Amino acid sequence: AFQHRLGIVRSAGDAQIEVLARSHISFRDGRALFKNRQVSASEPLLSSAARGLRDSKSPFAMQAEYFAANAVFEQNRMGDAEKTLRRLLTEVPPRYQALGALIKWELALCLIGRARWGDAIPVLEESIATFERMNEKGNAAIVREILAQSYDAIGDPETGWRHHLIALQEL
Repeated sequence: AFQHRLGIVRSAGDAQIEVLARSHISFRDGRALFKNRQVSASEPLLSSAARGLRDSKSPFAMQAEYFAANAVFEQNRMGDAEKTLRRLLTEVPPRYQALGALIKWELALCLIGRARWGDAIPVLEESIATFERMNEKGNAAIVREILAQSYDAIGDPETGWRHHLIALQEL
């Protein structure tokens, strides 16, 4: 992955390098705003970063788009966020497993936010499976807790409770 990114920079002209640099700065600033709960201010920066990175053929564009979708979700525009996340799922290469798992996690939250608990369950299970394969126990436990709540919401407290217990053991 590093060699691929390095190749993009080495083959870029001055104008493209400027776009890449501006896009990374926008991403950094957008993430800082998002972290400080200034979500509506973060979205334009994250979206701008995503566009610039995508136009520059940077593989980092997908991560910027993922965070932009998070900002959209946090503003209760779940349909828009879901659309972006579904598109990203079709584009994310297998080598970016962690990003794929994060996208599925956020997609599941979009579904849950629209009371589509049953639709969220298989998406959450896929996210958990990826995190577990990568030995990311903390993320797996957090997503498993959301899965447990989803089972509770659809009226299957026994399965929900089983997942609550597994999540606690993973933490």
